[in-house]
Amino acid sequence: MIGHYQKMLLLFCRRNKSLIIRYTIFLVVALAPLLWFQSQLKYDIVGRGDFVTFFDVKRSFFSQFSVYDINTYNGWYSSFSVASLFPKGLLFLAFSAVGLNGPLSAAIYISILVFVSQISLFSLLRYLGFKLNKRSSGDSFILVGSCVLYATSPFFLSLISPGHVDALINYSLLPAIIMLVDKVLEDRKVVYKDVFALFCIFTLTSPSFSNVGVFYVNLITIFLYGIIFSAIFRKDIRQFVSKMFLVFLLLFLSNSWWILSFLPILPIYANLNDLTSLTSGLEVASKNASILSILSGQINSVGESRNYVSFAYLTIFPILIIFSLIGLIAKRGKYLILFLSLLIISIYISKGTNYPLPAMFNWFYDNVFGFKVFRRPISKYYGVFVFSTVTLSYLGALIMSSKSRLFSLATNMIYLFALVLSAYSFVMYRPLWEGLNIPKYYFESKAYLDGDTVGNIFMIPAPNNGSKYKFNAALNNYLGTDFLPNVWGYSILSPLRKGIGPNLPYRGIGENLYKDIITSGTSICSDARDLGVTHIAVREDVESDIPTSLYKDLLSRNYDISEAHTFETENGAISLYSLREECTKPLLYLNFGVIEFHKIGPLKYKIQIKNLNYESELVFLKNYDKDWLLFPDKKSYDSGTISTNDFFDARDLTYAFTKPTLNDTHFVANEYANGWIIDPLQLKDTCQDCISTNESGGTDINLILYYRSQSYLYVGLVVWAGVFIALISYSIREKLVQGKLLKKG
Repeated sequence: MIGHYQKMLLLFCRRNKSLIIRYTIFLVVALAPLLWFQSQLKYDIVGRGDFVTFFDVKRSFFSQFSVYDINTYNGWYSSFSVASLFPKGLLFLAFSAVGLNGPLSAAIYISILVFVSQISLFSLLRYLGFKLNKRSSGDSFILVGSCVLYATSPFFLSLISPGHVDALINYSLLPAIIMLVDKVLEDRKVVYKDVFALFCIFTLTSPSFSNVGVFYVNLITIFLYGIIFSAIFRKDIRQFVSKMFLVFLLLFLSNSWWILSFLPILPIYANLNDLTSLTSGLEVASKNASILSILSGQINSVGESRNYVSFAYLTIFPILIIFSLIGLIAKRGKYLILFLSLLIISIYISKGTNYPLPAMFNWFYDNVFGFKVFRRPISKYYGVFVFSTVTLSYLGALIMSSKSRLFSLATNMIYLFALVLSAYSFVMYRPLWEGLNIPKYYFESKAYLDGDTVGNIFMIPAPNNGSKYKFNAALNNYLGTDFLPNVWGYSILSPLRKGIGPNLPYRGIGENLYKDIITSGTSICSDARDLGVTHIAVREDVESDIPTSLYKDLLSRNYDISEAHTFETENGAISLYSLREECTKPLLYLNFGVIEFHKIGPLKYKIQIKNLNYESELVFLKNYDKDWLLFPDKKSYDSGTISTNDFFDARDLTYAFTKPTLNDTHFVANEYANGWIIDPLQLKDTCQDCISTNESGGTDINLILYYRSQSYLYVGLVVWAGVFIALISYSIREKLVQGKLLKKG
């Protein structure tokens, strides 16, 4: 029996020897990230900029499942981050489940993207070679070299150090997307196998779409490809419109599981401007995007380029351009014109405000909806340039190699040289990521907090406000992120907490409390109570304009502090100060009356108000958002049972379509929080399902406080699942019908 399987394996290897060799080369190249991070595998977390591995992956995964991050900035709309749950979040969860730490998981994740990039382009190039009647068996180095060049391009490298790793998923799958779009446009009728494959590829691309600019790149690229394809191949206009509608419908439906909850703030993100930009202006963002830089692969700053052998691309890209020109001069194949058109458009968008025609780009930027997501155009659209260039040069190289054996040998040797040079540059790359072992005192302080009643924690000084960590310079490279919320799991506020999100109107709500703290003899009670603060934390491992010893001295002498605890090691310390009970307020409270509430879901609270006979204000101490709504609660709970935390309840789906209660009384309380006027007399007429009279004659009210957009996420998941089941069913049926026809034939 064993011998039989060995023979089958040997037969398979002989038949697929060429394919196995190519995939082995792809795998070897994909192992490079393991070399990059080998010195960082000993750390708890690694990262830089927008990407930092999480210490508690499970907590991070389930917190990202909420469209509203209740623990960051005292609450902000973070539905775009939901897109990163699949497949990226699921992969990291699986890595964590088998015992892999964050740094190793990140290295494997990037290795997977490198491998997928090569396989994706490999599939497209073989598909194009078949359509052009060009055999690739004698052009192994041209095919393999093109795939390696694509995966190891300067665009791929340019997104790793600033932490824009998610955008690489779209880059990796772009060739497969274009191939499947081409098939859909080419098919005379709907082929459900291709439609289902495109739906799945679009779903896998979801994490990239958490950056709206990448989603916009796909819209533009697919639309332009469809128009140029139909014009070149003279497709019927009605067929073109119907097929493009199908493609964009698939793009939307495949991302419906997260995009429905994102639609309410899409206009804000699509019109990002300099106030919310990471750059001081579009011209500054385009400084490294001249046409010469684009054509030579020199798209990064001098400092960033030192981390890889950038001069290698001064040789590689001219080679690609030369082969592209050879194909165009030979005038063979309409696909050459198609990819040339994409290449020219990608150069124009990538260059931003540089010449030629900078005024036209500025007009697009100011007047075309969504164009402002190109805050740094080259970081979004240069990937399309690399894709178009590599594909176009491959087609040109195929044409040249078909001339004679000598031309074929010369072309293969040139591509082999480019492959080795590109792979060498890729292997020698060293990202600017840094590693960190989280100090022990953060875990000790977490254990203390877990045993206490915790509301909001006010943190000073705030590292994101320009302060720097003293004990580990590597931590200062994390820029826009902080590991502490993931370690503690509590809501953390800071004075004038800076951020780049466009929907953070209340980011400075802690300024008054901060002024109270640094003013000797001033009570902090009122402002702390209005913010729901129960603890003040002083990080002694962070540099500040004001010495941390002064913060500690002022707080230790403040009458409103009930107790203090310091957790320290030789490298640093953190001190926690608990406020007097009189200076704290619960997350939800009434001005008058008795209230009991419990969190029963990620963004869902069960509220019971008892013996309310007069009008009162209900206040929820999270940033005001119109999506925080009150709904009548018909479900009865026995005493002490409403604290059950249900991650999902089937009724959550209905809140997307249910009319809320008291929505007209929703107002901004305490200058930032959510408030509602609760009038029992009004509720008797408008909400009979939520109001009752108790035995003592008082009025009891049962309500659900829910963040409505969370229900859009669940509706989107149902829509996605329905489409997935329908498409796979039609694909199986299509396969069975084809099988029957073959038997009859």
